[in-house]
Amino acid sequence: MRSWAPHEGSFHGWLISHGEAISIPDYLSVRENGKVIYRPTCHYAYHPCDDAVLSLQEFAGNGWRFPPRQRLLRDEIDSGFDELGVLLMGHKKGAYWYGSQLGIDEARRLCPHNNATSLQVNAPYVAAIVWALKHPRAGIVEPDELDYQALLDMSVPYLGKLVGVYTDWTPLAGRGSLYPDDIDPSDPWQFRNFRVT
Repeated sequence: MRSWAPHEGSFHGWLISHGEAISIPDYLSVRENGKVIYRPTCHYAYHPCDDAVLSLQEFAGNGWRFPPRQRLLRDEIDSGFDELGVLLMGHKKGAYWYGSQLGIDEARRLCPHNNATSLQVNAPYVAAIVWALKHPRAGIVEPDELDYQALLDMSVPYLGKLVGVYTDWTPLAGRGSLYPDDIDPSDPWQFRNFRVT
């Protein structure tokens, strides 16, 4: 999928299955007489570090068989930076990205033996566990139904710099210059314009 982040700029990310990709459009759907007349597209595009991409290509080239030796990198990671956020697109101002920018050095200062991604993912996860412990009778709830302010209050100290940025980026940027591309130039926000084929 095509996407954008402030530091990285335009990038190709993997489309990752995520519960919120279903629940958020449900919450934001517009209905008339019980019929959905508008439902936004929501997806999760993820681009791991270059070495992880190389490992994925090697894994695919090996017929999706795990290598005989596996290891989890921890202290060997000596540099890096991660952007984890939401890109809201298709409104009058184009697109708006809001999220966390966190480097490896700050992540290790905040929580030793971690990296940026592990903190950006696990700080809200732990905050959700704390919320659940404080609300034992809440039952099963979607992540979208949790008290976001309480979770943010617990998570923000571990997320590095929180950034909000407007951009004029669209998934049509740089398209069609080398060869004809299957795009819908009349509406840059159509799903087919995000697909990488």
